Amino acid sequence: MQLTRKQLVILGGIVAVVIVLVLIGLGIIPGLKVNPVTIKTTSLTVWGVEDTAQELQSAVQSFAGNHPGVTVAYRQFSDPETYYTSLIEALAAGAGPDIFAIRNTEVMRHLPKLVAMPKERLSLLTFRSTFAPVVERDFVLEGGIVALPLSMDTLALIYNRDRFNEAGIVSAPATWDDLVAIAPRLSAFDDSRRITRASIALGGGTATVPKVLDILSALFLQAGIIPVGPDWGSASFAASGAYDAVNFYLQFSNTGSPLYTWNEGMPNALDAFAQGRVAMTIDYARALPEIRERNPLLDFAVAPLPQQKAAERSKTMASYWGYAVSRQSKQGRLAWDFIVETATNPQVVGAYLNASNRSPAMPKFIETYRDNPNLAVFAQQTLTADSWPMPNQDLVENIFSDMVTTVLENRSSVEIAVGRAQSDISRLISARPQ
Repeated sequence: MQLTRKQLVILGGIVAVVIVLVLIGLGIIPGLKVNPVTIKTTSLTVWGVEDTAQELQSAVQSFAGNHPGVTVAYRQFSDPETYYTSLIEALAAGAGPDIFAIRNTEVMRHLPKLVAMPKERLSLLTFRSTFAPVVERDFVLEGGIVALPLSMDTLALIYNRDRFNEAGIVSAPATWDDLVAIAPRLSAFDDSRRITRASIALGGGTATVPKVLDILSALFLQAGIIPVGPDWGSASFAASGAYDAVNFYLQFSNTGSPLYTWNEGMPNALDAFAQGRVAMTIDYARALPEIRERNPLLDFAVAPLPQQKAAERSKTMASYWGYAVSRQSKQGRLAWDFIVETATNPQVVGAYLNASNRSPAMPKFIETYRDNPNLAVFAQQTLTADSWPMPNQDLVENIFSDMVTTVLENRSSVEIAVGRAQSDISRLISARPQ
């Protein structure tokens, strides 16, 4: 069969291509260079306090798998105050992180630095069904979500089982009235009325009771007192309910009270508990590893924070961090993608909680902690946890400690001390950056 001119040209072209490919394969002529598909690379920087890079590893890997070319670099700070100082300096120099952690109580302190989540990224309805109720009160401002948490800690009662057994006390007190009833049975004194063993670490300032702010906050919240409202206008808590709460707290360090069991000469509450010198203390889950490190042989357990008798609703104090996006970030939408995909993905959150050994901020995980002897109580309290907005938690802690110590040292009445604390917090609010 005779081929046409057109067919000959096509056939010749095919033969030429085959010959060239064969020669390239044999190395006789150099291969042609093919430009690979380029993937744009982007880096997100994240700063925090509680978490480590290892604990966040599953989140980073999951996000990288869904976003080729994106890297996430995490920097941990061991001390909150050092962290805050470094953050302020970095933001002032225009070199701050894309994402940084904020305390649940300190949205007003950080608000000028934050950009809210794009409304279409996560609906408020989905947000409410995902996180514990306190998260909305802490991290939603005028309908805008400004941060999301990965875990949550709650204030609970930690008690020495050996001391309870010695006193014939079968169970931990469920109410403050129950605690008042058993406290004298757990205290011991020498002939000079000096405390040899305390029933509970209550009644002191931060030098001996580091969680004085949290404990008094829980007592206020149980009494229906919110020291600073959601409008952040000023502090307002100098009233009979607050006076009663402070008086209740102080009776444990009042030498004339039948509940006297504590004074400012005692060790730090955590040290005293680890040494077996106090039968009960009130703290967060993060205190448990510290107790075990100080005394591996101590037999102790955790119970829910005592409540007011006949209270319709339980209340405890929540303490946790949320991740927020810096207003300076040039990758704001991508940064929010990382936070949302990390904090709302059950697989990622589950891996994070296992790695960090923390209790959840997502109620769907509570049931999985039911048989956890260390974290079950803290997880169960997630749904009853509350908090209040503070202009600066460290300074408010100092104010509450001063409120207590001025009364202890007979320099002020409870009413005057509470009123002064209210005024001091109001001044902090009025001086905050707008």
